Amino acid sequence: MDAKFYNDVQIALSFLFQNLRNAQKMYLRADAQNGGRDGIIRALDSVIEFLRHFEEPREEHLALPLVKLTAALRDLENGTQYPLVAKRKKGGKPGNPITRKEMMGAASVALRKAVKQGVNEEEMAKNIAKLLNKLGIENQGNGKKNIEATTVMEWKNKIKEGSADDPARKFEILAMEEYPSSDIVTNNLLNGLKALVIGLRVKDEQNLLKAKSTLPPG
Repeated sequence: MDAKFYNDVQIALSFLFQNLRNAQKMYLRADAQNGGRDGIIRALDSVIEFLRHFEEPREEHLALPLVKLTAALRDLENGTQYPLVAKRKKGGKPGNPITRKEMMGAASVALRKAVKQGVNEEEMAKNIAKLLNKLGIENQGNGKKNIEATTVMEWKNKIKEGSADDPARKFEILAMEEYPSSDIVTNNLLNGLKALVIGLRVKDEQNLLKAKSTLPPG
């Protein structure tokens, strides 16, 4: 590889990584508007700029889909919605966003793992619901704002019977194999749910030791 080209690539990558770090900060900012759209646009712009450093992508317009997506996201800020980012029209109730489905998959994983490790299913479901409510995640579809233990157990059963293409099912399978979510909120939630399992196991063991200590010597 030509030394100058290699050096140019390294410089371009350095700018790309720095711009992506800044974009990530914008996306994860607590006061980020519109779901962190500004950060996403910044990240797309960074990748587009990186591709423009090279002759082949420029000549073949390889960044065109990203340019179109960026433009569509910017137009949303001005109240214009193009088909690219419009909701698909279909009958029935609107579905859950993918990140929410991943969250449901995370809850299902935690519940399944807890049961496999000997934790009572209903007790674990109550703890999961408590954590989700504490995180401000609301129930949907049944008129109740707070998530209940029965809701979590219903998710688990519904996901188990669902299509392999369903995001909740996909995430459940991946998480069962210890793969993290691409969504940082869901990943943190899954880690929190895993911690719940560990906490309940410790609690069960402590209760068991306490019960044994009260038994008369044999």
